[in-house]
Amino acid sequence: MHRFSPASTLRRVAFLLVFGIVACSDEPPVGPGDDDEDPLPADVRSAVVIDTAGSVFRSIEIELDSAAQLEVFYQPVGGGRVFRIASEGAAAFHELPLPRLRQATDYAYAVRTRNDDAVSDSIYRGTFSTDSLPAELLGFEYAVTGASTFGMLMVPIRDPSGWAGQIAIESDGAIVWFMESVGGTLVAAPVPGTHDMIFIENGFPNDGGRNGIVRVSPDREVVALLERNEDQFGRIHHDLTAVDEERVYFLAYDTMTVRDTVINGEAVWEWNMTTGAVTKRWSSWDFFDWDADRGETSNPAGWFHANSISIGPRGNIVISSRALSQVFSISADFDSIEWRVGGPNATHALSEADRFRGQHSAWELPGGRVLLFDNHNVSNEPWHFSRALELQLGQDSAWSVFEYTSDPPLKSSLRGGVYRVPSGNTVVIYASIPFWAHEVTPAGEVVWTLTGDMSFTNAFRATPWPSIAGETEAAAMP
Repeated sequence: MHRFSPASTLRRVAFLLVFGIVACSDEPPVGPGDDDEDPLPADVRSAVVIDTAGSVFRSIEIELDSAAQLEVFYQPVGGGRVFRIASEGAAAFHELPLPRLRQATDYAYAVRTRNDDAVSDSIYRGTFSTDSLPAELLGFEYAVTGASTFGMLMVPIRDPSGWAGQIAIESDGAIVWFMESVGGTLVAAPVPGTHDMIFIENGFPNDGGRNGIVRVSPDREVVALLERNEDQFGRIHHDLTAVDEERVYFLAYDTMTVRDTVINGEAVWEWNMTTGAVTKRWSSWDFFDWDADRGETSNPAGWFHANSISIGPRGNIVISSRALSQVFSISADFDSIEWRVGGPNATHALSEADRFRGQHSAWELPGGRVLLFDNHNVSNEPWHFSRALELQLGQDSAWSVFEYTSDPPLKSSLRGGVYRVPSGNTVVIYASIPFWAHEVTPAGEVVWTLTGDMSFTNAFRATPWPSIAGETEAAAMP
């Protein structure tokens, strides 16, 4: 724990001056000393940087002489990215995390207070240092090129050495956050309205150990946990999505016996993270037929082999079925199937060139478009390589409006994913050997890549992540 004194005790305040013309008004403008004036920003009495969990985890405790909002800027002493994190309200004491720190690095920080109309230029400054990453993480081998338009890539790791958890990798390759898990983890998903994440532990069919859903805060605290109860629902597997701050939809096997054969169908369950209630919302047995709705790889152990679930523009639920080579949409009230693309009994026809096989990671985008990662793993033709595919849904057909195949082409027989990021670019995850992540423009230009070693090959897929705790990049230190 390190304590520092302010660089200056001189208080200077920059006022925001607003000039305008108000027609037909006899009211005088509000000036200094008027009752309606906001109080001046407070001064910082002290700041203490705290080692919260060793390695790259630090927070800062700040005491003010009166209640105010504040913002903290921090940057490696030798230069590099500047990050800013701000308080969520006014108080005389604040504790803020310092996210996205690099290992074994000296940092400078600056604290200043503010209110709605003014920013103090009396700045409290100090320095702190981080420690080395755990040895297991230092052993991961990967390479990056280019610059991403998103903050970092959140990768679920199942390293052969035994380490399992989530790691956040910035575009230049620095590991800036990690969370170790008691078992193998699957893709992380954000919890809306918070900075928390959720992920499944041991969610592949053959995984041992605890099978459940973990909710984690930026400081790596487990704030909610759902463990599978075999008497209530089947194995939680492959994917989940947070609807809001309280509710999570997740996939679980739904087993029935058909003519003496036990069949694993699918169900969508809802977990309320506040009350702990778990409710079955949808079952494949109510809308699909085992005899009529089968794909090339459907079998009793995995009729659907559902591998992704996401929320569409209407609150609809989009599910990818690898075994059926089909993506389908469930209405927001769970009472009907809105559309089915690919595979048996589709509602929208595809040309042979647009036909996808064994796909992962499906999303409905605004404008009736469907984005998915086409593994092409069912077909044996050598020219069938994995690709990102975006389809436009028409009245009774669908057609490609965007496609990306890497150069040279990559074949991801299992896993993989695709994401549309706010810049309009597409992030494509090839979960193959080696592991590849590409960010490409709408024109198909590659602007960033990450290539990982054997540590990454069980990653299922990785997720573009905007921030750890709401931090943003700043142009410079104040």
